[in-house]
Amino acid sequence: DRLFELSKISGLLLQDCFGGQSIRIDMMILHEFKKRNFVMPQRPTKQEIVEREEKPVKGAVVLEPKKGLHKNVLVLDFQSLYPTIIKNFNIYPDALLLNGADKYHESPNGTKFISGEIYEGIFPAIIKNLLATRLDAKKRMTFAISEERRILDARQYALKILANSFYGYYGYPRARLFREEIANSITAYGR
Repeated sequence: DRLFELSKISGLLLQDCFGGQSIRIDMMILHEFKKRNFVMPQRPTKQEIVEREEKPVKGAVVLEPKKGLHKNVLVLDFQSLYPTIIKNFNIYPDALLLNGADKYHESPNGTKFISGEIYEGIFPAIIKNLLATRLDAKKRMTFAISEERRILDARQYALKILANSFYGYYGYPRARLFREEIANSITAYGR
């Protein structure tokens, strides 16, 4: 069920959904590029991949736990943290600010992005749709029974997997839209 939903949402043929996430993201981006009359960059060369692998992407912070029994423990879980950061801060290469602009924001690592009020980036637009569709599927699950509930659960899971994959795409050296400063911006916000 999950593979069928991944296929339908990403636009890939079912047999192509067995591969990695980057092909799914590429397909979704290609559809959005077509809507906006953009041209998708070609895949990186071997030399470009080698150069990209040398660029550091700093991940999240993992704190060492203190051993022992603790009282009054609070657990905070941010739902779809990285996709929400991408969406809310309009983080995408076509929103990357290289020259001056009136409305922009600067990420904690110093990378500047044009405000979503002026222009909504492609990834933020796709992620906004994925998160809204997932929320709708989860709401519909509360009233669904048996077969419909099973399909809705597979759909919301596929939407979650796809939304959470966008951050990794930025930091993947073989991705067409690899940008280490963007991947570092997302994790900087998360930290």
